[in-house]
This record gives sequence, C-alpha cells and structure tokens, in this order.
Amino acid sequence: MADKAWKALERRVAAFLGGQRNRMSGAVDQLTAGDVVHDNLYIEVKHRATLAVDTWMMEAVDSARSEMKTPILALHRKGSKTVMYVFTEKNAEFVCMEVLKRFGWDFGRFD
Repeated sequence: MADKAWKALERRVAAFLGGQRNRMSGAVDQLTAGDVVHDNLYIEVKHRATLAVDTWMMEAVDSARSEMKTPILALHRKGSKTVMYVFTEKNAEFVCMEVLKRFGWDFGRFD
C-alpha cells in the first residue's frame, strides 16, 4: 500500500534536508517533536489543499520568469522583526549559494 500523501511529503523533505522522517512526530519521549529528525534543524512539514502563499508565489514565479531570475517570496508580519523566505526546492541550492556569497563565500567556477 502506498504512503499517504503527507507521509510521502515528510519522506521527501527528510531526504532533501538530510534527515529521517519521524514516524512518531508529536509523541512524548522522542528525539524531536518535529516531523523530521535532523541533528541541527527542527522541521515541521505542512501538507494542505491550499496555502496562503500559493497566489503570491505564482505571481513572483511569473514575474521572475519574464526577467529570467529566480523567484523568492519574502514574508513579514506587521510588527514582527522576522522575515521568512519562501523558494522552491528546485531553487534551494542556488538561493543558498547567493546568500552565502553575501557573507564572503567564494564558490569559484563550475566548469
């Protein structure tokens, strides 16, 4: 029998981030209450029919495509000091490299 969609998503996220799906997430006496067990990250996975950011991200994707750029959605709640960044799994490596360049990392050429 195939995994339920949310379990399959938890496995996909765990594999992408180098962790393992926590089959007992939220249970007492576990390594983490998160959905994925990871040494350095606390990972919650949300699987919903609709997400509030979908419309905004699709607008960003369309605009970025017309400029041949990588889309990122920055979210900020009024009154908060925190900014959350949303980008696709496909673009994660590129986005992370761009951020690290700002901190002086040099990746050289990839020929």
